[in-house]
Amino acid sequence: VLYQHSGGWGLPIALMAGLMIPQMVAGILAGRDRTIEDEC
Repeated sequence: VLYQHSGGWGLPIALMAGLMIPQMVAGILAGRDRTIEDEC
């Protein structure tokens, strides 16, 4: 649908890249190595 309305692949690829960047940041932050310390 987006390809038909934009008339090419430039806009759909840019949109997908724009959506991918926040997902990559969230994945990196969620996957970082952390430890939970016992405070007793």
